[in-house]
Amino acid sequence: MSKHLVQMIDIFFALVLGQGIVRYANVLASPFNSNLTVCIALLAIYYTVVRSFVAWHFALEYRHYKISTVETRTTELWRVYVDGLIVVMYAYLLLAAEPLKSHSSADIRRLLWGFPVLFVLYCIWGLLLRASWGKDEFDLGILGAFCAIYVIIAAGYTVALWGKPSIVGEHANAIVLTIVFALMILYRYINFWQGYDDRQRARWHCFPRPRRPHFRALASRSEDGS
Repeated sequence: MSKHLVQMIDIFFALVLGQGIVRYANVLASPFNSNLTVCIALLAIYYTVVRSFVAWHFALEYRHYKISTVETRTTELWRVYVDGLIVVMYAYLLLAAEPLKSHSSADIRRLLWGFPVLFVLYCIWGLLLRASWGKDEFDLGILGAFCAIYVIIAAGYTVALWGKPSIVGEHANAIVLTIVFALMILYRYINFWQGYDDRQRARWHCFPRPRRPHFRALASRSEDGS
């Protein structure tokens, strides 16, 4: 049963990615002829979707849906619902960014408010996971902190738009979306390494430094085969 539910959510992810390709075909086909703001928005959204897909599958490798277990059936069913809502939010982000295709100075309030909603859903998902599987290595406080930062960004943009609409334009949109993108990269990095314990590796504060892809093993195999 769990496998079928995962396949269903996978299809939702595929539909969202396909929706973006269709709706932003001109931008993707000719990014250098498109405005910078919509390109940054697409990078931020697609990065969010892809890294979420990876993290979600990683979580399910160890904590699959326990729909067949009577004690956790209802909780796990709600976790499926939240997964579906998260993917719907990704589709919403793509729709909210669409005005940027025509006007780089378009109002992006709807897009910005979508990010804190995402983090609320991430937090609900984490709570449901713990209700079924017990405490894990992930710190929900980190989710709360990033959610608060995204709320501050969205609220600041909204207040600026109400007070002085003239200061919100192409450059302001590009800067704000770059910050949104950078924060998502930081969150995904922190989330990826939570609970990782390797004291032999160099670290940045409490997190290991990123590793480069390993090509030595591939090179040695090629030499052995030649």
